[in-house]
Amino acid sequence: MSIGPRRIAELLGRGRVVKRHLRVSGRREPIYVSPDAQLKYALPGQRGLDRDLIVVAEIFVSEGMAVWDVGANVGIFAIAAASRSGSGAVLAIEADPWLAELIDRTRRHPKHRERSIQVLCAAISDSDGVDEFVIAERGRASNALKGVGRS
Repeated sequence: MSIGPRRIAELLGRGRVVKRHLRVSGRREPIYVSPDAQLKYALPGQRGLDRDLIVVAEIFVSEGMAVWDVGANVGIFAIAAASRSGSGAVLAIEADPWLAELIDRTRRHPKHRERSIQVLCAAISDSDGVDEFVIAERGRASNALKGVGRS
């Protein structure tokens, strides 16, 4: 059995963390990402940084707003929203403890210390209860509650 180049890249990216910078409304915002979440985070420059999430924050988030990022992954939308909301508050909700800690690491960066960014490690569902959270073998972005999503 041979292993393809994508699988090799996935294995090499597992557990690795890279400091990058988002461009939000002309400002550089530090963020920690991992190819363990999505391989595209290993791409250089802004290509792998979910520009669509940043644009949504630039369009819809303004000074003083309270923003929730549900299923925050590595926190790209949360950090973009925090950059835009200024004195507002951002709640990043991420069920994967490893990714939640990654967002918290970004939150503790000196540039973000004065911002109100909270990280909640929890899964959101349409029903009450306790369920198993399955960590995807390939790409943590596809983690899911057991029986609800794919992993």
